[in-house]
Amino acid sequence: MISETVLRDRNSPSVIAWGVRVNNSRDFDELYFKANKAAKDADPTRQTLGARNFMGSRMYEDIFGYNDYSEKRTLSRLVKTGKLFVPYIITEHTGKNFPTKPYDNESRRIEHTFRHLRVIEETLKSRKISGAIGMSFADFDAARKLGSGDSANYYGVTDIFRMPKTAAAAYSSQFAKKPYLTLSSTLAPDEFSGRLYAFTNCDCVKLYRGETEIGTFMPDRKTFKYLPHPPVIIDDFAGDLAQSEGFTPFQAKLFKRLLKAARVKGLLNLGFVDKIAYTLLKSGLKMNFDDISELVDRYLPTSKMSAFTVEGFIGGECVIKKSLGCGKGKRLNIRPESDKIVCSKSYEVIKVELTMTDDDGNVLGYDFSPVFLGREGAVEIVGPESFSLSAGRGAFYVKSLIGGGGSVTVVCNGETEILDLEVIYESVERL
Repeated sequence: MISETVLRDRNSPSVIAWGVRVNNSRDFDELYFKANKAAKDADPTRQTLGARNFMGSRMYEDIFGYNDYSEKRTLSRLVKTGKLFVPYIITEHTGKNFPTKPYDNESRRIEHTFRHLRVIEETLKSRKISGAIGMSFADFDAARKLGSGDSANYYGVTDIFRMPKTAAAAYSSQFAKKPYLTLSSTLAPDEFSGRLYAFTNCDCVKLYRGETEIGTFMPDRKTFKYLPHPPVIIDDFAGDLAQSEGFTPFQAKLFKRLLKAARVKGLLNLGFVDKIAYTLLKSGLKMNFDDISELVDRYLPTSKMSAFTVEGFIGGECVIKKSLGCGKGKRLNIRPESDKIVCSKSYEVIKVELTMTDDDGNVLGYDFSPVFLGREGAVEIVGPESFSLSAGRGAFYVKSLIGGGGSVTVVCNGETEILDLEVIYESVERL
């Protein structure tokens, strides 16, 4: 049985989408042929696109689409479309093959980001790929027993409220019109993977430890040759600071090598070459294991004494900066879409976003503080009036009731914030 759905343009009789649901999949080719013919008959001026999730399909549409979840683009090989080289669009990638929650561990969130970056890189590199569409932009509710067991699919680069995950930086860093800089880590000791990634559209970034400049780091154009703005890898957090300990240049080089190895493996799990560096340094400085361990801990990026600043430069000028490691407190930030709800006829709704950040403005990705809402006056809350933040983020919606003033009260961690709103009716709908 085949059921058909036609979606037409609101302002014209042109068909803009044709849906075919297959309940008996005996002949896919015939279905694709009929669907494409119907769309062409309704509007011959518009191109048609067919999305496939299997190889070897015949091509009836103007543009070939393929849901490609492979790490290496499968359609770089020959497809049976009747032509040797057919441009195609990746109509789905990454999402359901690597679902990532906003509160997943740091390593998974970084890998999620790089999977999106690799698809963008491959799309720009290939002469056959006309474009790529991720699956999907935002997380969404799923049917019962689907998703991650909570009836939600975490396929997006934003959460269900359209608030960005780490992977959103893969796109924002390429297309942002203003200076953009997102860091992959807050340098939490139990989370930090050993490398700090700066997703940015800046020419370069500089790292400072306290007031001391550690170094300048450039975009990784060796790995990402085609991205307009490759990510920046920051893997040196000591710079020349070690020489202040009285090291010779050779000892400083050995120490920096030891520092990188200890950051990933720890001093007790060094590889063969790193053990040689440790032995040479130990004998040259006449230190025991405890002395070297204390020295390494002092210069690790996760040290409690470390405070870092990353500055982004465009055209030699610092245009944006982020701080890490020195923000101790936490605070709830409330950001409404507007403090005025303007209604043209019946009612309007605005979104209010909540983020829990440290004193440096970094989102606390493992904060699940409960939030309680109240309202007065010309507005009401859409949905529940109590919920918990998810990965330091949350949102709720406010609906207009009547013209005039209103307010929303937000209570979190014993602190109360009042959001004043104004409802303006430009005209009243006559029933």
